Amino acid sequence: MPSSAPDCPLFAMPEETQEGTLRPCLTEEARPWNELLLSVLPPSLCAQAGCSPVYRRGGFLLLLVLLVLTCLALALLAVYLSVLQSESLRIMAHTLRTQEETLLKLRLASLSQLRRLNSSETQTPS
Repeated sequence: MPSSAPDCPLFAMPEETQEGTLRPCLTEEARPWNELLLSVLPPSLCAQAGCSPVYRRGGFLLLLVLLVLTCLALALLAVYLSVLQSESLRIMAHTLRTQEETLLKLRLASLSQLRRLNSSETQTPS
């Protein structure tokens, strides 16, 4: 297990093995950032899959591509929902305008009938 210590992160190892592998990881701080990111897989996954650093690099790139595609899909979904919302609001505004016009016409008709009723009551003496 000490030979694979620099390839695997410290947080994924049991506490008793972290003490012996702390120094090799500290001396490798000069590694490029992509190699540091590739060593994120836990040792148990490395052992089960039998993966070499080449496979981990491919897996990392695959995960990165998947993340980018997911972000693009979410951005596309956000744009679609925004357009859908604005179209819904436009239709709703049109419906409200139509209802307001109808309500105004009904009020005018009601006032007209009320005037006729009042005028007919005043003409017929009781």
